Amino acid sequence: MKNIYDANMMGYINLFETMSRVKVKDAYIREGTIVFIIEENGLRKALGRNGSNIKRLVEMIKKKIKLIEFNPDVEKFIRNFIYPSEAEEIKNEDGIIKIKAAGSKTKGLLIGRESKNLKEMKNIVGRYFSVKNIIIV
Repeated sequence: MKNIYDANMMGYINLFETMSRVKVKDAYIREGTIVFIIEENGLRKALGRNGSNIKRLVEMIKKKIKLIEFNPDVEKFIRNFIYPSEAEEIKNEDGIIKIKAAGSKTKGLLIGRESKNLKEMKNIVGRYFSVKNIIIV
């Protein structure tokens, strides 16, 4: 699946990369929050000392920002994706990802209203990994 960005998103990506010196793999807007999927091991550098890079960027663009660190291991990527929610266990069985939620509240957050969060996770994880389905237990 090919990503198509408009001029605003390209500007956000360029500004983020310039300020943090971290490459962006993907970016999208979700409910007024800009979500950046950044290169592996780039989270500390992107945040800056005491979060200074992100604080400056949020002030400049007047939008919330969420950072997700990419990882070539699908299970670790999903842990990064669902953070700050936690999963007890994430298993990849032949392209079917099973996520065992830490509790009923966490399970509800992972699925979301009308499965919105689950659909978003399937879409984003499916861009980078061959995943048939994601099941939250």
